[in-house]
Amino acid sequence: MACASTPQTSNYYLIESPAADSVINSEHKIVLHPIELSDYLKSSNLHVKDSSGQVIYSATDLWAEQPSKVLWRAIELSLENQTGHHVLASHETPDSCAQIKIRINQLSPTSAGKVVSAGRWFISTEGSTLETREFSFTGHIDTDGYAASNQVIAGQLHQLASELEEQIEYLGLCQNSAR
Repeated sequence: MACASTPQTSNYYLIESPAADSVINSEHKIVLHPIELSDYLKSSNLHVKDSSGQVIYSATDLWAEQPSKVLWRAIELSLENQTGHHVLASHETPDSCAQIKIRINQLSPTSAGKVVSAGRWFISTEGSTLETREFSFTGHIDTDGYAASNQVIAGQLHQLASELEEQIEYLGLCQNSAR
């Protein structure tokens, strides 16, 4: 007698960004370079860290696109919404008022029901780095599953965009904003 089994189906995830509610001012543009990720974050498989720190990859829960693209798009939309400026994925342009580089070292749900995001960001203009800072966010997951952890990640990326927006404003970059 043959063994019957149900094939595993894959689940694909993106990170939902907050809806844009600002008017985009095309006068200035912010350049957001591709997101740099630690090697273990480059996998298309979603993961969880257990209490020993071991990374456990899911066989069926996957990013819908390359993780760096998913994260870039989430930060881009949050940053555009908060600053009112276009965010580009290119090198500095004559009308760019700031350049942002982000390195994400940790972006992991844990078996203890937390999500930890950490890394470093850099803001520069005209080839000179003006500010660099480390960031670290910890959030709690209310329900099990990657969908719930990705909602927490979305909130953390929104916090990161807020931190960047505040620093851009503090440095006096991108003046004459739509806000």
